[in-house]
Amino acid sequence: MRDFLKVYWPLLAVAALGVLIALAFVDPGPPRRVVIAGGAPGGAYAAAAAVYAQALAEKDVDAQALSTFGSLDNLRRLTSGEAGVGIVQAGTATGVDTSELRSIGAVFYEPLWVFHRAQLAVDGLEDLRGLRLAVGAPASGQRQLADLLLAESGVAPGGYTPLDLGGAQAAEALKRGAADAVLIVSGPEPAFIADLLAAPGVELLSLERAPALARRHPFLDVVTLYAGVIDPARDLPRRDVRLLAPAAEIVVRADLHPAIQSVLIEAAFAAHSKGSILAEPAVFPTPDLTDIPLSSEARRYYRNGATFLRRW
Repeated sequence: MRDFLKVYWPLLAVAALGVLIALAFVDPGPPRRVVIAGGAPGGAYAAAAAVYAQALAEKDVDAQALSTFGSLDNLRRLTSGEAGVGIVQAGTATGVDTSELRSIGAVFYEPLWVFHRAQLAVDGLEDLRGLRLAVGAPASGQRQLADLLLAESGVAPGGYTPLDLGGAQAAEALKRGAADAVLIVSGPEPAFIADLLAAPGVELLSLERAPALARRHPFLDVVTLYAGVIDPARDLPRRDVRLLAPAAEIVVRADLHPAIQSVLIEAAFAAHSKGSILAEPAVFPTPDLTDIPLSSEARRYYRNGATFLRRW
């Protein structure tokens, strides 16, 4: 043994040093279980979360997509560590401690739809002053965006009567005359959107100042809803409409393993890069339109694409 050590001790020392360096600098392997905070059953967030969970499952990661109440609930679950991934409406993180969170990109538009009773003279958000407005629940992302844009247009929180209704409930209240206008954040897919577009006595407001508001708030973008794009047979909508849209973004905990982040970004490209009613192909996913700092892995991925080892 003494002779062996005399000859081979340098090799043993180098091997031991290599092990110490590896332990000090090499990241641990990716987790085998990931929780994704999605949204309400049947909604766009829940559908997206299911797509991302399936992509992780194909890599032998046990991914659980949670049903939640939406963006603010997802942020709470992320900051508490209950979830490692969440889908969040850009612009809702104001006042939330996001120091331990990172974005890996925006994935689809969620425009603000402003429907109002046609008999009212409404040419802009400033004309909603004094009306009964369905603006969503007090703790919702919809309410946050509505309050922000109304205030920007000179309509203070006390300058209208808020109705804590959103989605289909808000649409029904407008149709039966219980609300004068509704401000709904939603994709174009829900049936109540087409229903309101076709409803007699209801009009969709085209936001002519949308470019100015988007310039003031980088997480917002201007999208055009083209005439007939929702339902060509019924010509819905009947004219081009300018909408203001935040985007849904994928938010992760800052310590989420880079390999998991890469799988999520690849799944987002596969699911959202083909375009939609509101977006041209290749618009999403994007590092823009986010209000939470990008993770270093996402920044590298958008700049250089998948690494050699990820590709092979």
